[in-house]
Amino acid sequence: MLEGVTTQIERTKRRKTIGFEVKPGSIVRILVPETVHDSYIDKVIRNYTTWIYRKVEEANKILLNQRVREFVSGESFPFLGKDYRLKIIHKSNAPTCIQGGYLVVEISKDIEKYELQDIVKSRVLSFYKSQAQIKLQEIVERFSRKLGVKPSSFDIRDYKRSWGMCTKNKEIFINWRVIMAPISVINYVVVHELCHLVYPDHSKEFWSLVNSQISDLEACKKWLKYNQEAISI
Repeated sequence: MLEGVTTQIERTKRRKTIGFEVKPGSIVRILVPETVHDSYIDKVIRNYTTWIYRKVEEANKILLNQRVREFVSGESFPFLGKDYRLKIIHKSNAPTCIQGGYLVVEISKDIEKYELQDIVKSRVLSFYKSQAQIKLQEIVERFSRKLGVKPSSFDIRDYKRSWGMCTKNKEIFINWRVIMAPISVINYVVVHELCHLVYPDHSKEFWSLVNSQISDLEACKKWLKYNQEAISI
C-alpha cells in the first residue's frame, strides 16, 4: 500500500472520519469508521501519501534522537530486515551469533559490571561488521557476474550519510550498516554502486541498468529514505 511503510488499518464504531497516527519505526496506524469501504480507504491514503511520508521521516528522526542504545538483554537489534532481541549470557567468550530469534552475546563470568556495556557494544558492532564483510562480499560477487563488471576491490566503510561509493579507481565501498536492512534493499545498494562502474552518473541509462537487476527499485529507494535513521547504532 505504502512502500517502505507498515500500515495498520483499524476499524472502529467510534470514528466518523478517517484518521492517521504516524509512529516511529515507519508505522502508520489508520483509524477508519467501521462501514467505510476499502476502495475509499485506498483513495484517501493516495491523497495523503506525501503528507504520510513526511510525517514518517519526522517520526523516525525523533526516534533516533530519543533512542540511546543501552546494550542490555531484551533490547531490539535489526539484522537483514528482522528484529532480534539481545541476549547476554555470562558463560564464555564464544562468537556473537543469531540463535533462536536472539542476538546472543556470550561474555566471561569475571567481567566487571562497569565494563559490561562497552564490551557488549564492542561484540555487537564486531558481529555486524564481520557479517557485513562476508554477506556483502557474496552479493558484490554475484551481481558483478550478472552485470559483467569487475570492481578493482571491495570493502565495508563506516559512513554516516552515504550507503556506498564507487571510486574512479573502480573500488566499491558499502556502508556496513546496510546489513540491518532487508535483503532486497541490500541488493539495491550493491547494484547501485556496481552500475556506476558502467555509468559514473545518474543518467537515464544508469537507472535503466539498475532496474534490470532490481525489480522493486522504487520500494527499496523509499525504504532507505524513510528508515535510514532507524537502522543505526
